[in-house]
Amino acid sequence: MKKRILTVVIAIAILAGIAVPVRAEETVPEEAVECLTEMPYEALPEEEFEFDEASRTITAYIGTSVDVIIPRTIGGVPVENISYNAFENTRDYVHSDMETNQKEGDWVPMRCVILPETLKSIEDSAFTNCHDLETVICYAPLETTNKGLFSECQGLKKVVFVNGVLHMDNYLCKNLETVWCKNQVDRIGIQTFGVTPMERLCVNAKNIDMSAFAGMESLKEIHIRGGVEHMSLGAFAMLPSIETICLEGIDPDVMDDDWANLGNSNLTILVPEDTSDEQLEAIGRKFLSSMIITDGAQVKRGTCSMPEDPMPDIAEMLSAYGI
Repeated sequence: MKKRILTVVIAIAILAGIAVPVRAEETVPEEAVECLTEMPYEALPEEEFEFDEASRTITAYIGTSVDVIIPRTIGGVPVENISYNAFENTRDYVHSDMETNQKEGDWVPMRCVILPETLKSIEDSAFTNCHDLETVICYAPLETTNKGLFSECQGLKKVVFVNGVLHMDNYLCKNLETVWCKNQVDRIGIQTFGVTPMERLCVNAKNIDMSAFAGMESLKEIHIRGGVEHMSLGAFAMLPSIETICLEGIDPDVMDDDWANLGNSNLTILVPEDTSDEQLEAIGRKFLSSMIITDGAQVKRGTCSMPEDPMPDIAEMLSAYGI
């Protein structure tokens, strides 16, 4: 394995505009130097957060700003984790289904949160019941979102994972209008997107779990990019408005014909023009077995109309908050 001495790595990092947190006289594998997009926004003062230096974890947000930009470091220590209760003072229990003694106005109505690239993990449900939250821009290249990260965030509309995420875990969010992730994700979990008003969705994932898209009642078209290694057809359950499922070169052998019970006679399954007759018939059998379609002829060769999926204009998204 080729290695570069620290000074060389730093020189390359400066040219590329990336941060490489290494100690003096340390050598770094060439493959380990990643081109991450850095968070370009000025963070809130360190004093607005309670921070455990030993675990490098933000344990509480104690500020009053409704637009929260999390710092990369606190007291010179990198911020790497966010605890479950870190945003307790931004949770609105009054407008939830929970019994509460909380009164109107007892919480900080956080509307936007920006997460730095130093973050490594965020605990399950860390932002649950933050009903005022509208926009999340995550620069952290997370391994996983963990379960229910934005669950019960009634006002959340836009989530962007600038540097990607490996696992979009179960019950990630609901009500979204925009979700974007750099590169292919390793896994999309159960009901990841919940009930959302999205009508079109482009998915680039290796593994797609049972009920991954269940409950997306407005979804009309979904495009599954190539490179899928496993897909449960139960992912397409509870999609009453679905009209088109476009499969970009997916091997029928990676599909599990789990029960979806759509029985949709108007649904079209589009596959690439170069799909063989054998593959076409195999895909038809799988979707019939899952009770997604009613006739194998609904699987057709064609071209999906969904274009490439460029990253949203973050500057424009944040301009509404004066950031």
